[in-house]
Amino acid sequence: MSESPSEEQSESELVLAAQGGSHEAFRELVSRHKNYIFAIVGKQVRNREIAEDLSQEIFVKAYNGLSRYRSESSFKTWITRIALNTTHSYFRSKSYTQQKATVSSEEDSALEIASSDHDPVFRKQIITFFALCFGKMSSAMQDVVTLCGYEEQSYEQAAEVLQVPVGTIRSRLNRARLTLRECLERQGVSL
Repeated sequence: MSESPSEEQSESELVLAAQGGSHEAFRELVSRHKNYIFAIVGKQVRNREIAEDLSQEIFVKAYNGLSRYRSESSFKTWITRIALNTTHSYFRSKSYTQQKATVSSEEDSALEIASSDHDPVFRKQIITFFALCFGKMSSAMQDVVTLCGYEEQSYEQAAEVLQVPVGTIRSRLNRARLTLRECLERQGVSL
């Protein structure tokens, strides 16, 4: 295997090289997955700076945990699980609760804005309401919405990442849709 990884190298070859100490191989893995990880984290935290920080933390955790990676699932599945766990830890952290306290007054103001289909800011308001309702869902439902909704993964792929049966994915997604619909209706948004 050459010192610098090429586009043709498979993910499993890169993982083996990285586990053997190749920094170049790990850099290539990061390069291949950084946009995907940033998108998953960004859709959950909805803050670019925090998403960048958490993405970096995720890759540090992946690098430090490479020796524990088993090729039972793809590297992408493994690092997605790290991303979701890191995001959940962030939401339980003190820094998130402090940020949430300052944002809640902005959310209250957003809820007071009257909207109609003809209003030019209607779309932005819907997005704000959706983000508010998304934030009120359980992390299990958020994960399924992120993977199946935003990232357009199949139920089977989401089940592999979350290590649950496909039926659980379907159930969580249906509950998430119902929860979002009910929350949006309480905000005066009918779908």
